[in-house]
Amino acid sequence: MTPVLRTSHFASQLAGARTGLGLALAAHQFAGETLVEVAHAKGLDGAWEELPEGTLWLVGHKALRHVPRIAAVWDFVVETMRGA
Repeated sequence: MTPVLRTSHFASQLAGARTGLGLALAAHQFAGETLVEVAHAKGLDGAWEELPEGTLWLVGHKALRHVPRIAAVWDFVVETMRGA
């Protein structure tokens, strides 16, 4: 199968899944009402002993950090990811 969308941009991955291009790996809070959970293929059972882990870095311009709209999104992302 030839990929029709290849991107590391999360919003683009979700948009592609929402328009029917394929699947996206996302936490429940990002799925919204338009995406549905799909059970993984049986062939993946036991493929990993542990799920991958990593660090998420949230980066923004220091001068904009306290602008209310930026601060609101920043705080939402931090709170959401800490609860994940």
